[in-house]
Amino acid sequence: MTRKLENLVIWVGILIFFSWYIPTSYMNVFACDDYWFGSYIHDLGFWETQAHFYNNWEGSYTHTFLASLPHIIPGNKVPFLCNTLSLSILIYAIYVFVTTFLKITKKQGITTSLYITSLLFVATSGDSEIRFWVCANFTYLPELALVLIFVSRYHMLSIGESKLHDWALIVLLLIGIAGSKLTFIAVAFLCILSHDIITKRKIDKSSLIIYGLLLSFTMVNVLAPGNLIRLGDEHLQNEDAIKNFSLFGNIID
Repeated sequence: MTRKLENLVIWVGILIFFSWYIPTSYMNVFACDDYWFGSYIHDLGFWETQAHFYNNWEGSYTHTFLASLPHIIPGNKVPFLCNTLSLSILIYAIYVFVTTFLKITKKQGITTSLYITSLLFVATSGDSEIRFWVCANFTYLPELALVLIFVSRYHMLSIGESKLHDWALIVLLLIGIAGSKLTFIAVAFLCILSHDIITKRKIDKSSLIIYGLLLSFTMVNVLAPGNLIRLGDEHLQNEDAIKNFSLFGNIID
């Protein structure tokens, strides 16, 4: 009886979340930086926009790719499509993660992933853009999903339950993670490092290859010409902010 009651409470919570999220997301529209990316796609085209941002703004090529992608799709319900797709990707990634590390059935894995996703969205602090803003929702959630799936595949590799095609998937995941924001790259590195420490895994050829690939692909991100330009712009903005808060700066103004 207790188990049935627990399942009932969990599924009621899940249904309440989706009853709120889906209608709200259906009414969602583009906002803020969405128009910024959209204007570049309109003026330069999709692939030229990727090159422009890499050379003039930031090296996070995965982030730029995902932020640009919605603007090549016609229709006024693209924000809803993007919100739904990013949510589905996150649910799948959590499912892969929990079924990899926990001894549970597929049904339990589905329930757990839906519940964790619902809890994550409800418990996240911040305004509505965290959950619905396409430029944030359609970038950060897939980037988080990449990390979760990668760590799961890394674990399967470490226990010898991987096949040749898994290496192709791991390489693709590493390319995607390395092009994400630096926070996700750091989390991916710390996750596999923590995994190796907790499982007492010895450094072998496969782990060295993965660490090396992650570092190599990350350098493509870090060494992008646009990073220096962006850092310079942000440094000037910080100097202006400090000046405006100073007594001398206020007198000049």
